[in-house]
Amino acid sequence: MDLFKDKYIYYYLNNQKCKVIGMIGMNHVVIDITEKEANIGDKVLIPVSPLNISSKIRREYI
Repeated sequence: MDLFKDKYIYYYLNNQKCKVIGMIGMNHVVIDITEKEANIGDKVLIPVSPLNISSKIRREYI
């Protein structure tokens, strides 16, 4: 059994699962939104603990 079969990180754009395809520096990522509904200003859910994110990143709790 391969516990680490899926080695990608995913974010969620409008409840659509999107694969992270690149990192640009410490505070920016590139996600694949091919065939996804996306508009400027849409929110992205990053499924990580807030404790693991730099204090420079603005937080919004919903």
